[in-house]
Amino acid sequence: MSLRDFAGNGNRPAAAVVAVACIVVGAANGAALPDERPSAEVLRGSPDWTPPTAEHVRAQAMSWLKEQKADKATRERAERLWKSLGEAPTATDRLAALAMTFAMVDPRADRLVRTCAAPRRGIELPDVAWLGGPDVGPLVSANLRLLLGRWLVHESLFDEACERLADLKPEDVVDPASLLFCQAVVHHRLLQKDQG
Repeated sequence: MSLRDFAGNGNRPAAAVVAVACIVVGAANGAALPDERPSAEVLRGSPDWTPPTAEHVRAQAMSWLKEQKADKATRERAERLWKSLGEAPTATDRLAALAMTFAMVDPRADRLVRTCAAPRRGIELPDVAWLGGPDVGPLVSANLRLLLGRWLVHESLFDEACERLADLKPEDVVDPASLLFCQAVVHHRLLQKDQG
């Protein structure tokens, strides 16, 4: 019987006993107890994976549109898109809005965004060699690779997702949690223990 079975049957005391047993066994094996705080040295070395704010991402998107010499109508449409996100958009919302902003100007990005918005049809995958080209900046490349990688994971194409997500880092993208989650799923499904 699993822990889920205990919790699902209303047998909360049994689930609590199992949880406490896990903590005690972990402590006996050298794991920190929940009330122990990590040392300052450990905290100093911890990465900062805080996603950028919506305003920061919006500013990057608008700056990119300006670099692309987007016309006034396109910039206004992009502004409406970003305003439609509301006051507290999630990191996933910011990634989607950023990708849609790219799609407003670049037909290749438009095809990729449309592909990733629907279930896979057939065996042919989108051509994304252009994401590594010299005319594509890191903002576009990293975030569209994440969008594609997330779609590939959803479609259970783990080898392909591994290739797209391999060298991306949380600080490269506007949704670091999605990146880390997708990378973890890929490593788990491909039995890559060391990377996972």
